[in-house]
Amino acid sequence: MVSIISPEWFCYSFENLANLIHSIHFLGCQVNVQDVAALHVAAVLDPDVQSGDRLLAAAEPFDVNVVLAILRRQHPDRQFMEDLPSSQGLCLATIGDEDRDRLLGLLKKWTGREGWISLEQGVREAIRSMEGLVIDASSR
Repeated sequence: MVSIISPEWFCYSFENLANLIHSIHFLGCQVNVQDVAALHVAAVLDPDVQSGDRLLAAAEPFDVNVVLAILRRQHPDRQFMEDLPSSQGLCLATIGDEDRDRLLGLLKKWTGREGWISLEQGVREAIRSMEGLVIDASSR
């Protein structure tokens, strides 16, 4: 399973974050939407990608506790819920070295970037893009 955290997830006020996290149980392999978009462009336009090629991206494994650790680092002035039990586990999906190197090569070719956009950077950008917007979780 590949999970993508949308910026809307971070619109929730920090006070309601615990309720939101308990309402969704996610774990998986994270891929930033910008990386996914670049790979879609490559799939359509790159002459080295053939029709029928599968570009399966999985940048890094994560679970709720990884996201909570990022939030704690980025917002040390805030209180967050305790980590969930470690039995939740992380994504076990793996990509072979050859496939990973091909994907990273396509990212470099089409974006000029070395490597994936990290979950930490994605969380930071998602929160920044939603500054000033707060959704009351109880209204959903």
